[in-house]
Amino acid sequence: MKSIKGKLICAVISLFVLSAALVMAFATVQFNRSIRQKIVEDVIFSGNGIEKVLVSHQNGILSTAKALASLSGLPEAITAGDRNKARDLLNAFSKETDVDVIVAVNNGGVVVTRTHDAKAGDSVIGRQEVRDALAGKASTLIESTELIKFSIRAAVPVYSGNKVAGMLICGMDALNPSFVDAVKDLYGSEVTIFIGDTREATTIK
Repeated sequence: MKSIKGKLICAVISLFVLSAALVMAFATVQFNRSIRQKIVEDVIFSGNGIEKVLVSHQNGILSTAKALASLSGLPEAITAGDRNKARDLLNAFSKETDVDVIVAVNNGGVVVTRTHDAKAGDSVIGRQEVRDALAGKASTLIESTELIKFSIRAAVPVYSGNKVAGMLICGMDALNPSFVDAVKDLYGSEVTIFIGDTREATTIK
């Protein structure tokens, strides 16, 4: 009897230990799932938040580009190929904005002036946003160039009366303080942007 009783006690203890282990395993799985779900939610939130900042900056650069395109005397300067006049007009207005790059293009797709570079006279008609703007359609885009690694740009037509005299490309460097500060304000924490292994922008002083 003692042998049977002992076996029963051992069986009960083993069953109890197994049950406890299963409960702990289930709890661990559920806990890990909760952690993973929280991480996924945080990543989705972060992605959505950064997207909101990008959209906000895209809308801002588009509004600025449209305001620049309506400057008095700009269509005439672009049509005449007056590089200095076009550049002076654009520089005078853009100083109060976040715009880092402005390119004025005539209706043939040839650059009249760049505010950030002395280069002019080259054709940019191969760019889709240029062709769209010369067809009367404004657009925004995000791109990487040799000059600016993370650029938010807008392309808008410049009208002379009802005709398209040319177009403007306006761009801002998204690695400048205003962009990372906007992301920091959204999350209430420090922000660092890496491109590859290089830290390109940060709110950490």
